Amino acid sequence: MKNILYYFSVDREVFMSCCRLFKSFIMLFLMAVACCPVILFSGCSNKVETVENTMDSTVEEQVTFETIHEVETKEKSYLEIKVKRNVNPYANPIEYIIPEGIDEPAEGIEYGQVVQPVFYYSSEAGAVKECGVILPPGYDEEEQYPVLYVLHGFGGTYGDWTNEKGCLKYMDGNMVDRGQAVPMIIVAVEMYTDGSVPKEQADQEGKRQAYDRFVYDLKDSLMPCIESRFSVAKGRENTAIAGISQGAMEALYCTFMLQDRIGYSGNFATVSGVIPTSFYKGTFWNTPAMEDFVITNPEYEPEYLLLLVGSQDEWWPEITEYYGMFLDSKGIRNLTLVIDGYGHDEEFWKLCFYNFLKNIF
Repeated sequence: MKNILYYFSVDREVFMSCCRLFKSFIMLFLMAVACCPVILFSGCSNKVETVENTMDSTVEEQVTFETIHEVETKEKSYLEIKVKRNVNPYANPIEYIIPEGIDEPAEGIEYGQVVQPVFYYSSEAGAVKECGVILPPGYDEEEQYPVLYVLHGFGGTYGDWTNEKGCLKYMDGNMVDRGQAVPMIIVAVEMYTDGSVPKEQADQEGKRQAYDRFVYDLKDSLMPCIESRFSVAKGRENTAIAGISQGAMEALYCTFMLQDRIGYSGNFATVSGVIPTSFYKGTFWNTPAMEDFVITNPEYEPEYLLLLVGSQDEWWPEITEYYGMFLDSKGIRNLTLVIDGYGHDEEFWKLCFYNFLKNIF
């Protein structure tokens, strides 16, 4: 399909019916030539399909639009085909169903050790903080490993990723075993950075302010701690960050604030508050952490900048699309996708991390 259609005032039901008929015709054609491309809205200029975004040079007002997405739904059967990773992560297709059992323990598979709590002094918080670390399978002090920092949601903690219900340990081990991901150290962080008020006593606005301070904790205290205690491959090409919901917002903020330190960024259902927008005006959700997306050096453009959100997410689809369009307008390479049929839940987080793990480092 050459173009992705935009509409503003056409009757929705009639328009959607036409789109479904047109989509069916296209799918029959693709099946006939034994080709099954996945075409999605993307802010990355080298994708199969691109959208030529037109937006006013000012970003003070919210861009109001709807997009028809050619997407693959969860109901489609998963074809387990191992494909050699492309050196360019943007050239690797996003998968819309995770392989069965990829997030569960399996016999004969080696999984990494979980080390927690790991204590360190945070100069930003003025207090001792803690985090959790998932070591790669077969961790060897003689080897050096890239690092992925993982950020929890607004009401979460680092334990969400490292406890028995956390999916990352098993997903990472299974993907390494299948050759889908490289061995890496995964650091589950605690975003709350305020030693003066316990997290349990902070109100929502106080938590948001403490979360915004995490970027300084990451740079000045957590990164040095991890690099001193574990066998880490340093450099932005060996450093990734990813988060969900509020953690996605902070991950995107960290990506641009620490662009000389972070090369890969995964942002899943990103909330408002990274840059100025018209979303949630008059609330702390609208308070921007920074004024603009700016790359200070061409060498610091992200190796892979991924923004995903589910079409059934009740809060953040439009915000994610807005961030993608704004990044496009700045000429910053990114892949921004709305995934059909997914919401704001664990099922979606698993899908996001599966796709992110196989495209970093």
